[in-house]
Amino acid sequence: MRYTFEFTTKTGIPDGGSVKFTFPTEYNLVISRPPVRVDYPDFKNSAKGALSHFYSANQLRISNIGEVPIGSSFRLIFNGVRNPDRTNIMSDWFMDTLLNEYSLSRHDNFMSISLENKNTPTII
Repeated sequence: MRYTFEFTTKTGIPDGGSVKFTFPTEYNLVISRPPVRVDYPDFKNSAKGALSHFYSANQLRISNIGEVPIGSSFRLIFNGVRNPDRTNIMSDWFMDTLLNEYSLSRHDNFMSISLENKNTPTII
């Protein structure tokens, strides 16, 4: 599955800042096969170092982001995400911007989705 998220900065991201994106706990990026590919085409390298990212079960961290001015938009693109086998409503989506582990802004519970039950075809 491909997920594309677009955000507009409320406070901007200073040079060397980070973004932490959290999926609901029902997701597990680590078990997706082939591995999840993450793209963030609107970010540039920081003067302090090259962009890098790391993801765990349901969280992505992008570090060494070059300065992003207030009001700018950026995209996070996840390719190959395995959807959970749950059908309940998932609304625990978060995106934080950080500088040296200090929160600059947070988008809380910015959407809710419900995945339908798998359809098992029957024989006619």
